[in-house]
Amino acid sequence: MDISRQRLDVVHEIAHNKYINCMEYSPQGTLIASGDIDGAVRVFDATSKELVGKPYSNHGRGVKCIKFSPDGKSLISGSEDLHMHVCDVET
Repeated sequence: MDISRQRLDVVHEIAHNKYINCMEYSPQGTLIASGDIDGAVRVFDATSKELVGKPYSNHGRGVKCIKFSPDGKSLISGSEDLHMHVCDVET
């Protein structure tokens, strides 16, 4: 699909309280994860746009990259604090 000449319209908007550095859809398309400038990782339900659980904020600096595992059960995040964290999304 060539979208170079089409206008893109906002379909959904999810509020975030910090600058977002990265985001990722789960492989199943059911979750959206985001990483922010303050080191927090948030997971949202892709349908309801509601936050799933509490933000994970164990990074000491901004999250720069985030990726779901192929089965969508784990989430890995990399931060400016020079650490990678793997989280179990199902719990």
